[in-house]
Parts: sequence; C-alpha cells; structure tokens
Amino acid sequence: MFTGRKEEINKFKDAYKSKSSKLFCIYGRRRVGKSSLIKEFALRTKSSLYLFEGLENQHSPEQIKHFSKSLSTYLNDDVIAKAEFKDWDELFNLITTRILIRKNKQTKIIIAFDELQWMAAKRSKLIALIKYFWDNVWKEHNIILILCGSVATFMVDKVIHSKALYGRIDYEILLKPLEVQEAILFFQGKRSQDEILKYLMILGGIPKYLENINLNKSFRQNIQSLCFEANGLMVDEFEKIFYSQFKEVTVYLKIVQALSIQKLSLNEIATKINIAQGGGLQKYLINLEKAQIISSFQPSTVIYKSNKNIRYGIIDEYLIFYFKFIKPNL
Repeated sequence: MFTGRKEEINKFKDAYKSKSSKLFCIYGRRRVGKSSLIKEFALRTKSSLYLFEGLENQHSPEQIKHFSKSLSTYLNDDVIAKAEFKDWDELFNLITTRILIRKNKQTKIIIAFDELQWMAAKRSKLIALIKYFWDNVWKEHNIILILCGSVATFMVDKVIHSKALYGRIDYEILLKPLEVQEAILFFQGKRSQDEILKYLMILGGIPKYLENINLNKSFRQNIQSLCFEANGLMVDEFEKIFYSQFKEVTVYLKIVQALSIQKLSLNEIATKINIAQGGGLQKYLINLEKAQIISSFQPSTVIYKSNKNIRYGIIDEYLIFYFKFIKPNL
C-alpha cells in the first residue's frame, strides 16, 4: 500500500519528462519510506530501476562485494558475482558499459544508491568518484541518478553541501513523516478518528510503523504487541535510531534523555549533561535537528526574540512515547 507523497512523485515525473539526465538527493529518518518512494516512482513510470543498497556498518571491501552481487543479479551474469573487484571504479565502469551504453538513448532509466552513507563507509571518497562519473559519463546517457540515505548528517554535509556535487543536484528531497490525512489512509476507514489519533500520537506518520498495525486487532492489542512484548518492533527501535545515525552515541543519548523530561535552553542542556555549551554542543543539537529528532523554537511568551531564548524539544512522537512509557518498563 502506497499513500501520499504527491509533491515528491511530481518532482520525479518532471525529471522523467526532461530530455536531460537528473540528479536527486533524498534523505530522511529510518522507516520514513525513501526506498518505497523510489520503487513507486519506477512502477508508475514503468522505468527500469537499478537499486543498490549499502550494508550497515560494513567496510568498503564488503560494500563492493555486495554491490557486485546486486549488479550480477540485474545483469543475470554469474561471472560478475564470482569476480573479485578491488575498487568502485571497476563497478562504475561496468554500469557504464553493461547498462548505459547498451540502452536505448531515448529510454530513461533509474539508478539508485540507497543507504549511501553505508555504501561510502561514511567517507567522502565515494562521493568524489560519483561526481567524476556523473560529470564525464553518466549524465550523457539520459538517466535519473538517485543518492539516498537515512543518516541526515552525512547526506547534508558530505553530499548536498559537498564541494564535489556543488551545483549538480537537481532535486533535493527531505522526506518527512506522512501528514495526518495521508496517514489516515493506512486504516482503510476501519477505525474511528479518536483511535487513529491515538496511534499517530504514539507512532507518528512513519509508514513502516503504520504498516505493522494489524487491523484485525484492537488498539490495546496492537500497542501491547508492538511496544510491550519481547521482540516487539518498537521496543528496540530506539537503539536502532541512534546507533545507526550517530557516531558519538553517548552524548546524543544524554541530550535526548534530558529533553525527554522538559524543553531546555542551550545553557540548561550544557548544565544537565555536564558539557561545555560552545560549538561542540551546538553541533550535536544541529545534527539532532537534521535527523528530525528535536527542534528549536522561540517560546510564544517571549516578546523580544534572541538566541538566549531558544528552547529545544523532542518532536518525534515515538521517542516521546518511548521515554514516558516503554523505557520505564523495559
């Protein structure tokens, strides 16, 4: 079931109609539906899709090996699967010779690098190589190239704001949780507005979470199995969000733990977690905002706006619920 994302689909359609190649950068938190969006676009336009996904927390040799296996599957070539590739250049050359050169020039295809931060082993070297192939080879072959990732800090700092891809990205998409009216469609008219509101206050508009609601069970039964049983989807989701997103997890956890109790200013956060309130702390907060976990705001009671009045608070519904109800009962 695919719902919403009309604005994003329209951007893809515009790119598809264009006579030139287009470069997309898509990022957003885990489970928000980035891969599903790409697949849905390919399905609607009946485009050939070559989607390569990075492996979490694996080094470059493992990433290259996994990529080559995916490529061999697309090309139905066992030789590629058994071959030993030393670097990305060889694989990107294969994409060029075996996919792009052989295709009809009038036909647009989609090549997607999903979970790019893992594929690149969280380093910018691969981004520079993608830039080289895009500039010198790929963009001449009428393709849509999609760079997609769930680690916002990497996608923003190493891809969107990188010197390598500066001015080359045609479409930048920050994929956010579904709007309420879009999320309602998951319930197929089988639940009251009051019950749907309860679900959304716990799970937010995250498609993967909503997909796991069993409409044959009651609200209480669903929340029990998702949040309060061993191996429930939402029980260890907290750790997956943080350990896949950030390097210095301990500091981020301390910040979010402090904000789970109340909204705080920069100075109050520094005092609570015993850290200097200089650029270091601000960088942590910026990264949490990029990951759509917290947000900064000026209280409505403040007459004169100032950086001193800025407060930070958690905006992710699941994390708010986790700290209040799941964590105390683990």
